[in-house]
Formats: sequence, structure tokens, C-alpha cells
Amino acid sequence: IISEPKNKGLFSTTCHYAALPFVFIGFRCPSNLIFFQFLLQTAELGLAIIASTKKEAGLAFAFFGYIFAASFLPELLKIGFFQNLQFRKSNLRNFLITAPYWGFFGVLVDLLYQLQIVLFGSGNEMWTVFAKVVFDQFVFSPFLGAPLAVLYFAWAEGGFRFSSIRAVIPELPVRVLAIQCAGWMIWIPGVCLIYAMPELLQIPVAILITSFWVLIFTTVRQPDNQA
Repeated sequence: IISEPKNKGLFSTTCHYAALPFVFIGFRCPSNLIFFQFLLQTAELGLAIIASTKKEAGLAFAFFGYIFAASFLPELLKIGFFQNLQFRKSNLRNFLITAPYWGFFGVLVDLLYQLQIVLFGSGNEMWTVFAKVVFDQFVFSPFLGAPLAVLYFAWAEGGFRFSSIRAVIPELPVRVLAIQCAGWMIWIPGVCLIYAMPELLQIPVAILITSFWVLIFTTVRQPDNQA
């Protein structure tokens, strides 16, 4: 009923076999089988379009995608769910502060993924994924990603005065550890998924996961905001 997948990529193969249980549902109601087949084909088409867009846009896809997911969308959700649809100046201020950071970080992550292809290859075998996860979460994140976040937002909260960066340096290891502990709960399984995806879909999936991570990141920083 469902032939072998023509595209042997990880996503196509996974979706193909994930759809098999619905074949049995389709025996009882053929319309269900048609519906699930439609969903599968739509998902594959959607991801193909996203991959093509990423290929054409290059680093710009990561730059604007991260700004949308981590700067624009959180403020939009605040307005919709917590501010009774009322726009505040603080929403614009938060966006203008966070957008440069997340845009830069998106480009940095894209370059990280390209570097790891050079170091470990572009396959999604278990060893390749494992090596990339370890490098990402135990080298890049604690020694560059998390410190960069702490320093930038301390700088922003201090009115973009460099004295605010000097003030936070003694607390840097503690703050980085706090962010890492929170981040590992999402990002270790998250990057396992990311590095198992085809190359052109890694940044789109990372952008999606980042939108959830921002909520945790904001929660970790909340005591500083209230001080």
C-alpha cells in the first residue's frame, strides 16, 4: 500500500515508516489513509521548500530566522497573552536590544554547523552525531555561546557601558553554569535531533528549538530583571 521511500534521506525514511501504523487505520476507514498520506506528502514538500530557501539565503536565513524566533515572536506572544493586546514601549525596547544578539548568534551557529561538517563529516551516522553533540554542548556552548550571552545581556542591562561587563566577569562562571544546566535539558536532545537532520534543515530545526529555549533563558535571568 505504501511503497518503499524514493528519497532515502533520514526525514523521508522516518516519515515513511512512521506512517505505517496508520495503514491499519486506513483498512477500517480508507479516507483516513488518504488523509495521512496527504499530511506526509505535505510535510515533505514543506521541508523541501525550507531547505531550498536556506540554500538560497545562506547565512541571512540564520540571521533573520533567529531574530524572528528569539526576538520578534516572544514580544508578540507577550502582547497577545500577557498584555491584553496592548503594545508597550518596552516591547520595542526589548526587540531592539535582543535582535542584534540573536541575529549574530544565528550566524555564529550556522558557521559552527559548517565547521563541524569539515571536522566530522556531513553524515548522520551515530558516531558523527555523537561527536557533533559533544563538540556543540561541551566545547562551543560553555566556552563561547553561554559566556557571550551573559556578557552581552549584562552589557545591555548596564546601559551598554563597558563597566557593566567588567562588573559581571567575576560572576561569569556561576552565570554560565546556570545557563548551561538549564540549556542542557533542552539542547542535548535538541542537537541530537538537529545533527540527525539533513544539512539544509539543521538551522531551521535549531531556530524552532531556540524559540522554546528563549523562554527558559528569560526565566533564568528573571531575578536580575527584578533587582
